[in-house]
Amino acid sequence: MAEPTKTKIYTFGDRKLDYGKYITNLENNVESYLQNQRDTEGWDDARAQEFRNAFGEIISNFRGDYEGDGTRFSTNQMGAIMDS
Repeated sequence: MAEPTKTKIYTFGDRKLDYGKYITNLENNVESYLQNQRDTEGWDDARAQEFRNAFGEIISNFRGDYEGDGTRFSTNQMGAIMDS
């Protein structure tokens, strides 16, 4: 997937998070996570697909917020991403 060109920064404590890169990183790492769950937790294809579908909805919402006005999600001082 192409990395977003727009930059939106979340700040929490002394750390800064590029929202677009965060989304891209999540998208790129989901398959590695699923393979790990298959190997260590015994997930079958159905369970992996169920997770992939739910995770896809979360990423879709993040991407919509990023490409929209960017006001739906925010971070607190501990770095938790919150839905408004």
